[in-house]
Amino acid sequence: MSGQPIARLLSREDQLYATAAAQAGYFTAKQATEAGYQQSLHSNHTMTGK
Repeated sequence: MSGQPIARLLSREDQLYATAAAQAGYFTAKQATEAGYQQSLHSNHTMTGK
């Protein structure tokens, strides 16, 4: 591999899914931000079901 952490190789959707799967389907806003979702768009994603 290129020496990058595995998390860098996953899409943000895959990163957040993996986090949620390990936590009974739940994740925090902080974890979403760490996966690459802009904090300013969290409410929009929530309202649209993304």
